[in-house]
Amino acid sequence: MTLIIDAIYENGVFVPAEPVPLSDRSTVRLSVETPDADAPERPLTVQERADRRFEGDEPLARAIADESEFRLWGH
Repeated sequence: MTLIIDAIYENGVFVPAEPVPLSDRSTVRLSVETPDADAPERPLTVQERADRRFEGDEPLARAIADESEFRLWGH
């Protein structure tokens, strides 16, 4: 199987930007290619994603989520 994934090299480890369909401790062969200067921004690290969590007005966010106009809960 061949997969092409974006990853960040962090503290000596390649961290995939998205989950990959592999079992823990699977053996793989990596071919590393750095993006061109014209390429889009690098993917966020796990920590950067966690840091971007919503930290606003929770009651307001829940009210917006409950509005049928926005359909955030699928109703």
